[in-house]
Order: sequence, then structure tokens, then C-alpha cells
Amino acid sequence: MNWRAALAEGIAVFFFVLIGTGAIVITGALSGGAMDNSRLIAIALTNGLGFGVAIAAVSHISGGHINPAATFAA
Repeated sequence: MNWRAALAEGIAVFFFVLIGTGAIVITGALSGGAMDNSRLIAIALTNGLGFGVAIAAVSHISGGHINPAATFAA
């Protein structure tokens, strides 16, 4: 059971990091690299929504830690 939970957490972390870094890259390309308030808000919203989706996707399997080491230790 712990390996299944840790694998689910690993996939969720991969998704979360992919969404977060993708938001930074895409907003940078669209704004020409300028760090203004609208870009920061878009990045923050994307990270928050990505984290929420990752928790919703794996919480029933592993408890929703979004940290495979913590899930395996628990």
C-alpha cells in the first residue's frame, strides 16, 4: 500500500511542478519577460489551482501530502 501511495504522490508532484514551471515560462513568453502584477497573479493562480487539482487527484489514495517521502514515512 505504501508504494502505491508514494507512486501517486510522485505523479502528483510531477504534475504540480510541470504546471508551476509551465506557468512561469508561458507568462514570461507572453509578457516579454517583464515581471508585472498581472504576471504574478497568473503564476500564483496557476500554482494554487495546480496544487488543488493534485491534492484532489491523490488524496483518496495517499492522504494528499504531495510529498512522496512524507507519504512513505506515514
